[in-house]
Amino acid sequence: MKKNFGLKKVFALSLVAATVMSSMAFAENSAAADSAVAATPVAETESSEAEVTADYRTIEGKVTSVEAQDDYTRIMIDDGDMGLVLNLQSGAYIVDSKDGSFKTPADLTEGMEIAVVLNAMTPMTMSIPPMVSSAEAVVIKSEGKSVSVLTFDENLVSTDSSLMLNIGENTVIGDVQGSRKIFTADDIKGATAIVVYGATTRSIPAQTTPERVIILKAAEEETVEANTKAVAENVEAISTVALRQTAENAGFEVKWTSNEDAVVISNDSVEIKVLCGSNVAEVTKDDEVASVDLADAVKLEKGTMMVSSDFAQLLK
Repeated sequence: MKKNFGLKKVFALSLVAATVMSSMAFAENSAAADSAVAATPVAETESSEAEVTADYRTIEGKVTSVEAQDDYTRIMIDDGDMGLVLNLQSGAYIVDSKDGSFKTPADLTEGMEIAVVLNAMTPMTMSIPPMVSSAEAVVIKSEGKSVSVLTFDENLVSTDSSLMLNIGENTVIGDVQGSRKIFTADDIKGATAIVVYGATTRSIPAQTTPERVIILKAAEEETVEANTKAVAENVEAISTVALRQTAENAGFEVKWTSNEDAVVISNDSVEIKVLCGSNVAEVTKDDEVASVDLADAVKLEKGTMMVSSDFAQLLK
């Protein structure tokens, strides 16, 4: 009987090839698993919905779930791409663009549109969706409002020439540290900031009067002494004080006609207006108007208008 050695040879070669291909597939799967748990700086990742500056990256999307953990809140975000898992600590900076009120992670709900501002060096896992454990700021978006992170020059034009700011009387300027000081347009010059704005002109660059400017990174020439003072002010415990008593003790006159109208606090050089239910104080000094965020909204308690204790800083 003639033996079919050719058929045996083909079978043997096929077995070897299958073994080699299986080994290659195993190696590729192992590499994929390793990359899923690795982390890389945010600046080195890509996303079609992300706005990137040299120091910060913004990811916008819709909240799809909120899960409270032992010491943080896990937020799932659909950005139209890979998505994002954001683990927020209790002290995270969260602001509502609609009214400027400050929120906590527990206030975030499914369906909200938010913008997450990340430091470019924040570690981000290479999983799908990627995960981060901190954010510089979270802005709750509202209809008709845009949120951008930009660096501005001396003329308040962004360094990418996309936007020019015209600071108005109602523009609220602050920083992510919550510093208790009166910020002006000069503080924006040379700084990187979150800008919340509505309509823009069709010019190049587009011009807008922003509703809110939140400074992320101050101009390089800002002194260490000023930074230290701002941090010290920020960590002071904020309590509630009686508005009229505090103002009159500082030599100010208080005019309060009704709960619906603004309370006017003034002396010969400064006029301050606050409204019950709002945490924004409008300060007019030397014909310049600035809006200042207070630590808490003005409240009416048993017929007495109460304000957060940082209000006293405006009376100095």
